[in-house]
Formats: sequence, structure tokens, C-alpha cells
Amino acid sequence: MYRRLNFEIVDHILCEIEHRFSSFNKREFFHLLYSQEYENYKVKFPDHLLPQLSSICGILFDYIALKNELVVLYSSSKFSFKNVYELVSLMNEHGLSSGFTQVYKLTLRRINIYLRNTQSQERLSGLSLFSIEKQAFNTLKSTLVPSFYNSVIENFFSQERRIELMYK
Repeated sequence: MYRRLNFEIVDHILCEIEHRFSSFNKREFFHLLYSQEYENYKVKFPDHLLPQLSSICGILFDYIALKNELVVLYSSSKFSFKNVYELVSLMNEHGLSSGFTQVYKLTLRRINIYLRNTQSQERLSGLSLFSIEKQAFNTLKSTLVPSFYNSVIENFFSQERRIELMYK
């Protein structure tokens, strides 16, 4: 009886694992931004990954422009061995996001999917709002009296953050 139960449990676990990771192959297009492969992609462009991206994202991208931008990205030593976050930072720092619009969208799409899978929607919304308002916050921080800024921080930290749970 225990042997049969063991096989049923193992079978159920294997089915769940297969179901959970069945769409993993559909996300292979993320290798377009895998910086360790840039040298290989410079020699032979990974054309097989663009249809996968198209099937997932549809008309979100201009695929001809994306391919051209990726060819430039792969051939530039400035971008080699940069992870996705460093790539976005470098593009923002040098104003390249307007020149690499499709690659920039692809990097943000990759970051967004990663964050969506690892964070709740409320936290993701808060982080995106903070990112959008960061420049305004820095401007306010530099123009306001430091004592006001410190009082806001003290007020924030003085608030109770724990929820009182009462069990009956």
C-alpha cells in the first residue's frame, strides 16, 4: 500500500514539475541579451530566437529594427559582459535608450517579467512609481531644508509597522 502511495506521489510531483516548466522553452528568447554569448552571436546571429519572441510579444517590437540594434550591440565592446541591469544603466547613462529603442524595450521586458515572477503587484507598482519619481524626489531633497527632510524620515520610522494579530 505504501509503495503504491509513494509511486502516486512521485508521479504527481513529476507531472506538476513538467506542467510548471513546460513554458520555459518559450522564454528562450531571453538569450538574446545573454552577454556571455555576444561573441558567438557576433559571428552567427541567433535568428531562431526572434520567432519565439514574436510568438510571445506579438507586435510589441519592430523585429527588423531589433535585429539591427542587436547586431550593433553584439559587435560593441562597450556592452560585452554586461548583465541586463548594467545594460539598462549604461543606456540611460549615455543616452542610448533613444538610439536602441527596441533593445531597451527588450531589456525592460526581461526585467519586468523577472520582477513580476518574484514580487507582488503592489510592490512592483511601488517600485515603478519610486523609479519614475526619483528625479523629482532628488530635486526636492536638494532644495528642501535638511531638517525638513530629516523630520520626514523620522516620522516614517516612528510609525508602527507590525500588525497586531490576536488569536482566539
